[in-house]
Amino acid sequence: MSYKGIELKSTRGSGTSGYVTKNLASLGDKIAYEDSKERVRKVKNRRRCWSENNQMDSIKARFRNELESRESLRDIEKKCMELRDKLENEDMEAAIVDTKVKELRDKLMNQSEREDEIRSAKDKEASEGGIKKQNYMKELQIIAGK
Repeated sequence: MSYKGIELKSTRGSGTSGYVTKNLASLGDKIAYEDSKERVRKVKNRRRCWSENNQMDSIKARFRNELESRESLRDIEKKCMELRDKLENEDMEAAIVDTKVKELRDKLMNQSEREDEIRSAKDKEASEGGIKKQNYMKELQIIAGK
């Protein structure tokens, strides 16, 4: 027989009849405790998901850039093949066809590289602007005393 976790060998002298009832008051504490544990778990899960999403966004951006560069290279090769087919259908010599295709490829590659440089410069400016804004917000929080 036990009463509140205390083992009683007999109820004599204990002031009890030996009947043990459930303490309903402690049930609320347990529920509140479980709720707080659940709340903490949800917050941790939310933070983990947020950081994973940020990591996934950077990974997606990297793959997106790789896919865009791959797609631009495919477009360049497609234009070169179209020119080659057109020139071969006009019965031009193979050496002339090769030089013209090479010139077109070099021209398109240089153009693509310039576009990539402009795009990367814009991305860099945007990220620097975001960093400046984050630093400004941190300074405001420090000033506000938070």
